[in-house]
Amino acid sequence: MKSLNKYKLPKEKGKVLKFLQDADYYFDQSIEYLDLEEFLPALDYIRRAIKLDPNELDFKFLLAQIYSDMGLYQKSNFEYFKLLSIDEDLGECYLRISQNYLMLKEEALAINYLKKSIEFDFDEDEILDVDELMRELNGGEFKLISKDSENEMLLSYINKLIVLEEFEGALQLLKYIKPDSKYYISALNNAAFCSSCINDYEQEIALAQKVLKIEPDNINALCNLSDGYFNISDITTAQETAQKLLNLNISDYNDYFKIAVVFLQCEYNELAIKFLNNYLSYYPYNDSALMLLSLVLYNQGDIESAKEYIYKLIRIDNSNTIAKYYHQYFIDNKDKKQKLQYIRQVPETEVKRRIQMFEDISGYTALELTKLIKADPDFFDYTKWLFDFGKKPELCETIISKLASNPDSKRFFRDCLVDATLPYQIKQMILKKVVYTLPSHKIALLHEEQIKFLSPKVNKKIFEFPKVYFEAFVDVYCSLAFIDTDFETALNRTVKKILNLITQSKAQFRSKRNISALFAYTLKRPEIFEDFKTVIQIFGADAATLKKYIKTLGLER
Repeated sequence: MKSLNKYKLPKEKGKVLKFLQDADYYFDQSIEYLDLEEFLPALDYIRRAIKLDPNELDFKFLLAQIYSDMGLYQKSNFEYFKLLSIDEDLGECYLRISQNYLMLKEEALAINYLKKSIEFDFDEDEILDVDELMRELNGGEFKLISKDSENEMLLSYINKLIVLEEFEGALQLLKYIKPDSKYYISALNNAAFCSSCINDYEQEIALAQKVLKIEPDNINALCNLSDGYFNISDITTAQETAQKLLNLNISDYNDYFKIAVVFLQCEYNELAIKFLNNYLSYYPYNDSALMLLSLVLYNQGDIESAKEYIYKLIRIDNSNTIAKYYHQYFIDNKDKKQKLQYIRQVPETEVKRRIQMFEDISGYTALELTKLIKADPDFFDYTKWLFDFGKKPELCETIISKLASNPDSKRFFRDCLVDATLPYQIKQMILKKVVYTLPSHKIALLHEEQIKFLSPKVNKKIFEFPKVYFEAFVDVYCSLAFIDTDFETALNRTVKKILNLITQSKAQFRSKRNISALFAYTLKRPEIFEDFKTVIQIFGADAATLKKYIKTLGLER
């Protein structure tokens, strides 16, 4: 793959324009706009190039770099991870991922991917980038252990749980951060936020007040306190608390967004618009701020400005079906006075419509589904929305099963497995289908921001047995993929051993759950698979039947 440092194209004089431009033309146009820091047209043109030639990796690499230059580091990393899912030896992707994590202040991850990048050969320009990144990371030394490193890593994991909306789990972990930690205030603020998300507003207020006793001007705590009072219908106290925010100096630009949300709750709409614009002056492409500002402007009657901001969001992320919904809503309802709620999702009526659409799709034949995919260019974007929605796991599993046999779904599944925003449960459902349908293919998987490359290499002997044996192997394999590393050789040896013992003993096992538990308990790695009761619970096996299997094969200790 070429480095972007090489993309310095000479200006052509007297260029002849074609009526039908090819992918390279759009690629060149994208680079020219990127050099001018006109990012939205750069995105438009590189997407056209990718659409015309979806197999050219340089085009996708440029898309990732544009996102990085826009400050959208997580979107950029997603594009780099998608590239690595195609070719794990694209060394420069690891370097760029490392740079993005450094900008996100995720130092441990930056170091991890920098180390991966050093395993590859680079040209001179790229070596300079590596050296610069190493200097940024603690003066060129890998100082991984700090005085408070345990709490630092714990907070990083908590933030990840919050992003995935696992608020109960985050609250449990926050209890481990002690008052003598320098992260204690952050932990209390995070706990107050999580309490709000699970509708425990009294707890949110109590935690915010605890912070304010230590730091009376803490902006996060004041925002949480106002939010708590608003949600228990004490609007007067919520407004009084919000007004205190006007007298504070803002040093963290992210606080502009938090304060804007509080002002909206208190119906200080003009102030909210001002603070959102302040935030966007530092982060002009932030999706949450653009969405919120668009909704506020619509509610204020400024429909044209609302359309402008929501369309900007679509240009940044053309897979955002929520932004597309509101864009169409603004067009269809430009003369209506109905107020829109400030929520992260689409309205409940639209959620129900989408869920009903997928429930209908779950009954489609393979031919009907193929026709739908080809006819609807946004089909996979809506499917991703369903996965992100996270409240219909059974429906998600049905749709994944439907898609598994469709060749058009392979790239979509590949992208899902390296998407940091998708819940673990969804990824495991997809991984099972991918391993089951393509058991010999290499698979990229991102879990907790760590990318790994899997090679199932299933022992062919297993296909001489009833189908449940292979299904059991897939269940164990996909469980281990998320909790263990370098497990594949050991698992394959264990499966081979058990299959040989079954052949010798002429046993006939038929229960997939018990065969899965047999594989896992015999493997005895990681530690959780050493415990009989845990294995039974994980795979839903029957204790008496599993003991019978073990005794039949002579596997007792």
